[in-house]
Amino acid sequence: MSDLSASTLDHVRTQLDPHVMSQEHATTNTSPPADMFLRLVTVVSSLSRDESRHVLYESEAERHPSGDGFTVYHVPGHGDLTHCGLAGIATLLLDMRQHHADPARHPLGINLHHGDWLMDYIVSRLAALPGTPHQLSAWFQQVFDLVKSLPRCLVPCYFEAIVSAVHVLVLTSI
Repeated sequence: MSDLSASTLDHVRTQLDPHVMSQEHATTNTSPPADMFLRLVTVVSSLSRDESRHVLYESEAERHPSGDGFTVYHVPGHGDLTHCGLAGIATLLLDMRQHHADPARHPLGINLHHGDWLMDYIVSRLAALPGTPHQLSAWFQQVFDLVKSLPRCLVPCYFEAIVSAVHVLVLTSI
């Protein structure tokens, strides 16, 4: 945990606290938001440099030799993401923010509104990786299960907050 700066941790906590972290504690009998955040920080801090690279990046060409069947995610109406990992999604989310795109009209927002495919892709892809990424998959599964229970119009906003915050956390832990 010492590799992560206090400002990065504060940024991520701010991104997550008003969203799913508080929702989880209010709607279930699971750990309070601080425990969930601490679990995320602990898992990310445990990632090796190579594991962080797998979580964030990997092109389709890098994925094929693994034989696990994962390719880059295809967003209908947009095309393939640039990477299999969180960086591919974060790049598209950043582009949406910079262009002030309406999630209800953007291909990624539409994809998230209509189904859980991208959330399931993230969880399954990380679960297929050995080591610590498997633990990150379990964290995402727990958080995305909460997001999936929200009204569909809210899913893109919560998804963006979660993925962007985890992306920053992993990126700054390298």
